[in-house]
Amino acid sequence: MSDAELALRPLTRAEFDEWLPRQVAGYAALIAASGAMPAQAARKKAELDTARYFGGGAATPGQFVFRIMAGQVGVGWLWLGVPGPDPDPLMAWVFEIEIESAFRGRGYGRAAMRLAENEARARGMTSLGLNVHGQNMVARSLYESLGYEVTALQMKKPVLPALDLPGRPQVRINFFRIEQAFDKRTGLRLG
Repeated sequence: MSDAELALRPLTRAEFDEWLPRQVAGYAALIAASGAMPAQAARKKAELDTARYFGGGAATPGQFVFRIMAGQVGVGWLWLGVPGPDPDPLMAWVFEIEIESAFRGRGYGRAAMRLAENEARARGMTSLGLNVHGQNMVARSLYESLGYEVTALQMKKPVLPALDLPGRPQVRINFFRIEQAFDKRTGLRLG
């Protein structure tokens, strides 16, 4: 797949209205799947985060959502923020890239990322950043192969709740050992 075979086309208003709720739902699912928070809280976070970036709707300055096109066929979506949320005013941000499942494995993701780099460069940016959820090994591998470097890493380990903390409900776990004796010859319980 060459970059010339793929193109980015700005979304129409109807496409944006179709994309935005899917984006929120997909983002919420990723947050919940990562274990960062329960599904309901993840949904709320996804809604708030997305609303922050699209306060002006589809025409919000600095937010560009594209349809990834292979010829006349839409194969995915790309959301690019210029500049991105990083304090670096010259870093663009890929908030979302999605290749539709029927078109995965054909090199479209790699080519689309190169097109995103070109878009960022054309808009005066000197770097391009993104987040990738830790469990998405396919995406992580792609980004590393394109030269992206890890700049931050979040990790999590579940722990059991501490007992006897002030202001916290008490958790008590009691274990009982029940012993019963049986007559091996008759199988009857003794005692």
